[in-house]
Amino acid sequence: MKKIVFITLVLVAALDATARPSHAYLDPGAGSQLLQMTLAGALGLVFALKTMFQRVLQSARARRSK
Repeated sequence: MKKIVFITLVLVAALDATARPSHAYLDPGAGSQLLQMTLAGALGLVFALKTMFQRVLQSARARRSK
């Protein structure tokens, strides 16, 4: 296992050492899209956690009433 991790780290370091700089153009729409994706991800996470929490509460209430 340690050998696989070592080989992976060596390969990642080699790829990082040979990487060339990227000269990309980011227009104002890219920032807006990044903001939209961040907000959508955060709201999705909140909704998922809320749903799971409600299921846990329902399960606890059902067990308590028995």
